[in-house]
Amino acid sequence: MSDGADRLRLIAYAPAMVIVLVVLAIELGVGDLRTSNGSWLPLTEVFAVMASVLAGTLWFGWGQSRVATRAMSVLNAAEDERRTISAIGIGANWDLDLNRIFARFSNDLTTLIDYDRLTITTARRDGRMQLEFVAGMGAPEDEIGGIVVSVVGSPDGLVNPRDYGLHSQMTVPISAIDGTITLRSRDRDAYGPRHVDVMRQVVAQISPGISNAIHYQESQHRVMERTALAEIGRAATHETDLDSILMVVSGALSNLMKFDHLGTILTESGDGTASIVCWSTPDLLGLNAGDTVNLDGLQFGSGVLSGRGRDPLGLSTDGGDQEENERLWMQVPLGEQEKFLGMLVVSAPVDAVLSEDEADLLQRVANQITPAIQNARLTADLTRTLEERRIVAVIGRAASSKTQIRSIFEIVAKEVEPIVPFDRFIASVAMQDTEYLNVSYVQGIAYEGKEEGSKILRPSEDETRELRARRAIVRHLSDNDSDSSSALQAAGLKSWIQVALGDLTDPMGYLSFRSKIPNAYTDIHVDFLEGIARQIAPTLKNAQMFEMERALRDQLDNQNRELQEANAAKSRFLSTVSHELKTPLTIISGFIDLMSDDTEEFTEEHVEALDIMRKNSSRLGLLINDVLDISRMDAGKLRIEPTKFLVNELIDELDKSFKPVLNPKSQTLSVSISDSEIWIEADRNRVAQLITNLMSNAHKYSGEDSQIRLNVAVEDSNLCVLVEDEGIGISLEDQKQLFTAFFRADNRVAREAGGTGLGLVIARSIAELHGGDLWLNSIENQGTTVAFRLPGIISKPLVEPDEKMETSMLAQRSRLYPDTDWEDIGESA
Repeated sequence: MSDGADRLRLIAYAPAMVIVLVVLAIELGVGDLRTSNGSWLPLTEVFAVMASVLAGTLWFGWGQSRVATRAMSVLNAAEDERRTISAIGIGANWDLDLNRIFARFSNDLTTLIDYDRLTITTARRDGRMQLEFVAGMGAPEDEIGGIVVSVVGSPDGLVNPRDYGLHSQMTVPISAIDGTITLRSRDRDAYGPRHVDVMRQVVAQISPGISNAIHYQESQHRVMERTALAEIGRAATHETDLDSILMVVSGALSNLMKFDHLGTILTESGDGTASIVCWSTPDLLGLNAGDTVNLDGLQFGSGVLSGRGRDPLGLSTDGGDQEENERLWMQVPLGEQEKFLGMLVVSAPVDAVLSEDEADLLQRVANQITPAIQNARLTADLTRTLEERRIVAVIGRAASSKTQIRSIFEIVAKEVEPIVPFDRFIASVAMQDTEYLNVSYVQGIAYEGKEEGSKILRPSEDETRELRARRAIVRHLSDNDSDSSSALQAAGLKSWIQVALGDLTDPMGYLSFRSKIPNAYTDIHVDFLEGIARQIAPTLKNAQMFEMERALRDQLDNQNRELQEANAAKSRFLSTVSHELKTPLTIISGFIDLMSDDTEEFTEEHVEALDIMRKNSSRLGLLINDVLDISRMDAGKLRIEPTKFLVNELIDELDKSFKPVLNPKSQTLSVSISDSEIWIEADRNRVAQLITNLMSNAHKYSGEDSQIRLNVAVEDSNLCVLVEDEGIGISLEDQKQLFTAFFRADNRVAREAGGTGLGLVIARSIAELHGGDLWLNSIENQGTTVAFRLPGIISKPLVEPDEKMETSMLAQRSRLYPDTDWEDIGESA
């Protein structure tokens, strides 16, 4: 702009400059322009004339420059405006989202026109206007997508714009969306014809982009519509559950229509009623899913119907809530006139749109799901029949394994709940030779006088006759049932069904169900409950016999309890006596060992006497330890203390210790064990005790010159030990009691051998405490084999030599007295 102004100034000043230069040239005689020697004018006058001319010229040039500058400003502003309008149009044409187009447009428009509030409204299919976009100042009544309550001079729904300080308004139509753009400003007289012209140019620029976006949205809507119908079709093809199909329908339609309620009403089989299988808004028109409505008066099978009001379709049966607001309603039929199944019902707020497009969409959805509804109903009937048969079979199997009457009824209540609706269930059993029933089981709403264990009267004569005639008593509150007490009415129980258990002429009891649902029970429930009653009747008779035997069983239980208490007292006595004997015996044994260390100071008679004392104290110690072990077993306190030890060393020790024991009867011990080291983590003392008990029995019950075999092996990380003898064997009758404490076979050899009858019992307990087991095989007069298996085989551990030596010494000392603290023997002595 400055370059053009400078050029204009030079043009304006050029004539003045030429005149000045010509006058100076004449006066100075340049180029012989002056012919005489004298001056034409005095030099002072010449300069005055020149100054006047120059001043006039400058004044004229300055005025022309201002005019030129103002003209260039107008031209530049017009060019900037044209470019901005063009940019707005380009931005609108590059986007397919209306909201983004409106947002960018409202932002760019501020460079052209000042405003404090901009609104865009569009026409809906029902002819009303709705608010699409707001920029700048907002108002409480603004709701995007909501209906605009237009008043004269306020197309954007702003009722009192001056309350917001908005004094100027400009509204221009936008045909692409069949709507308007309204600008408001706080300034007075803010908009004029030029602004209107600019807005028309802007609208002309953005209209093609808006049209493209609308067409894109419509195509997207058609794609969504086809996708929704395909999804509904897949559900109708693959689903057999009606609720699942309707859930898919609701989800698919929610993306295509603005509604807040979906209902499905299906006709019943030829009884003039219809059932509401889906009603998404509870208590709307006083209806809910599961309610039954009469077909009379309803506009069924009349094609697509729509209306506006509280209940324009006449769906309500009891008037519903009279305070409910007006709504939009639309229903489409399911099936054709001759095969009418029901109808789909859609409802929406009054500001929504339910037009012919929505009706067409709903009709196509209805046509798709009608075959699926037929299949679903058939599948539901079949499923219900199979489920009823399954439940009857389950109740029969479960009840046959029960011996308590209450348990049988508890199973019935649990299994019938999916089929038979109830809020209170009573199972009663007839009391012999009385007119009363004993309430054996109650579930649900409770009230005084009919709880478990109480007595209630048998059915009246009229009820008994009805029971025999109809196989069940079915009543509803409207029937003025004499048994409907005030307590039942207060609990809201409106339906009652009762079936007999056993023979109808002399029932052994009754199953009674009550529900808050009106007309809850039908012949289907009668057949189902009658089948259950037949199924459990035999089991109930067995349970009654069991109840009669319970008293005798309780008496036997009391006797057993007394015996157990006596056995516990015996165990406590044995434990106390054993501990009292063990302490002095330990001290005596310690002194015998001390005296035996100095045998050179005694005579042979004294040494022999010490030897006899040692053997008898050892024998008595073993006996006391057995009694202590058995008492600990009875009390559950027998414990093991696992350590890591070498099995080979233990077997070698036992081999050496038993040779003197076997010599008097010239018996031999054959030991078989692997040459490789066998390490195990177990209680060394208890394992030694276990093997000792088995070998001691083999020694005692085998004759002279017999052989005892001890086999030790490892199988699958288990230590396997087998002790085999050639003794007298054990009869099959005695083998049944071998592991009973204090049992001893009644024969001469057993009596001569002595013993307590605890060795095998303790041995098996030790094996089981280690997680192993012990078993026996014996043939009378041929011999006995006893074997045990213990887990815990390990690899060779790292043990210090001193610790190893100390462990070996303590194990050797503790073989006969495993519960003795040998480190304190000196102090006790």
